[in-house]
Amino acid sequence: MSAASRRFSGFSPRSRKGKAAGAVIVCAALLLAGCGGSATDASAPVIRGDVGDNCEPATGSWTATAAVGGVTRTVIFTAPTYASPWTKFTATANTGQSAEITSSASSGSIQLRGLTKKANNTFIVTGTTADGCTYTSPPSITVSGVVEAVVAPDVPTIATVTAGDAKATVTVAAATTGGTPASYTVTASPAVTGGTCTVTGESGSCDVTGLTNGTTYTFTATATNAGGTSGASGASASLTPLTVPGAPTIGTVTASGSTSVTVAFTAPASNGGSAITQYTATSSPGAFTGTVSQAGDGKVTVTGLTAATTYTFTVMATNAKGPSLASGPSASVVTATATATATAPGTPRVTVVAGDKKATATMTAGTGVTPTSYTATAYAGGGVAYGTGAPAAVAAGTGCTATVAPWSCDVTGLTNGTQYTVRVTATKAGVTSPVPAVSGTVIPYKFMQTYALGGRGPAGGYVFYVSTDAFTSKGSACGTSCHYLEVSGTEHPYGFLWCSNEDATGTFGTAIGSGYENTRQMLAQCDNNKGAAYAASGSNVVNGVKFSDWFLPSKDELNELYKAQATSTSSSFPFSTTTPYWSSSTPGMKNAYAQEFVGGAGRIHFRNSE
Repeated sequence: MSAASRRFSGFSPRSRKGKAAGAVIVCAALLLAGCGGSATDASAPVIRGDVGDNCEPATGSWTATAAVGGVTRTVIFTAPTYASPWTKFTATANTGQSAEITSSASSGSIQLRGLTKKANNTFIVTGTTADGCTYTSPPSITVSGVVEAVVAPDVPTIATVTAGDAKATVTVAAATTGGTPASYTVTASPAVTGGTCTVTGESGSCDVTGLTNGTTYTFTATATNAGGTSGASGASASLTPLTVPGAPTIGTVTASGSTSVTVAFTAPASNGGSAITQYTATSSPGAFTGTVSQAGDGKVTVTGLTAATTYTFTVMATNAKGPSLASGPSASVVTATATATATAPGTPRVTVVAGDKKATATMTAGTGVTPTSYTATAYAGGGVAYGTGAPAAVAAGTGCTATVAPWSCDVTGLTNGTQYTVRVTATKAGVTSPVPAVSGTVIPYKFMQTYALGGRGPAGGYVFYVSTDAFTSKGSACGTSCHYLEVSGTEHPYGFLWCSNEDATGTFGTAIGSGYENTRQMLAQCDNNKGAAYAASGSNVVNGVKFSDWFLPSKDELNELYKAQATSTSSSFPFSTTTPYWSSSTPGMKNAYAQEFVGGAGRIHFRNSE
């Protein structure tokens, strides 16, 4: 038995799985140097370990070495070979720190961190085989704890980013190479005042504050230790800080029957960085709710209430982050009694006719009891459905009430040329229909009294046709409320091509009111700088107002122009009596109607559009 084996002869086999060797031997082998004594002693290191009844004898040789250094050391080992393969190895310092790797190879390295600077250490390696046997190496020689040069960290990564209220929580992770980070600095882009935060330690998270809700940001990080600072990481995934909206402002609350109330509200000053999508009104008592999907001011109806009951209401706004705080409570409102609700009129019917700065509304009763009055109110814009946040009435004086048959009244104070809808409610004995009637669109114009045949129209042309009953001109400014046609004093004779491309689909309309749409189709399909449609269309400015709805007349419109000229005793219609004029109407492909302004009976006939 050699000196080394005699030195370890006091160690005998122990039980299987987990008991440590019988004693700690403060001995080391660095590059197979011995524990005192000669190099010959270290040439045959002795196995230390616990070998149970079912384990192989502790034979073979180990080596365990460690690099000189500071708080981090790398232990390199070579283990014997056994019939049962290795599964893991654990390196342990004499100061208690340990680290473990999983490996089936009989050699490798294990990195221990967190050692004490300038401390002298020895290390042992314990291996575990697949059958549960453990074998422990002899200790390494004592490794000097000189202060090592600290290696700067490599570029870190950003693991996760999470949005908050005007902030973002950023989690960082160290690179797998380079020195161990002592801290990280996280920076927002675009830059903001105070838009950085610091993580202390090898990994972790911090909050970047001072961000603007609704603005999209990315983040980068650098890692730092005593050896220096890494380069910046790649940009994180983008995120947008959000918070809930501010609280809306409650408005007027109106009982619309025994079981429903309409709650007006004003949008909050802040949407929290995300568009508001919904408002919810809640009753007290009962917590009955109603919602409306929109972003701005409006009204919401709450149903399911109890008759003859006093309620107050609050409103909350919701965005992508969630609901806001509730508004302050509304004024109290009392729902109608059930008897009164039973006598509420149904939704009325309404027709409107445009006038000069007004719209005349004529109402008829809906289902249920017969109303004793109707109230009409004008709103700017067209097609806003009831219950989706209609705007407030356009101005003072834009409502009227009809109290006697024929149930008609004038909604005044409107602006000529502006599109409106009119809403009408019916009332009896103080009870109002819960759902109003909504008219089609109407555009007030100053016509009829001023725009007479032969007179000047609003766009500076000559009026050649006036209709007491409104006609429809699809797509034009007057829409369904057109009452007259005027013709430009500029002559565009038959010499123009009808259409440079010969044909234009959608131009078969011949009736009064068809010319505007026919012309629009021609302009879309013919060359823009050629043809009769281009010559006839255009714009004119009169008294600062731009009129851009000139068009090539339809067949019937052109015939009305001929008839007006034929019966006129003035020179209001200075058109050639020898030249035919195109219409915008076609009976079929490659043909168009034209009108000859020749003395005697007017004739409209086909002209080949080529």
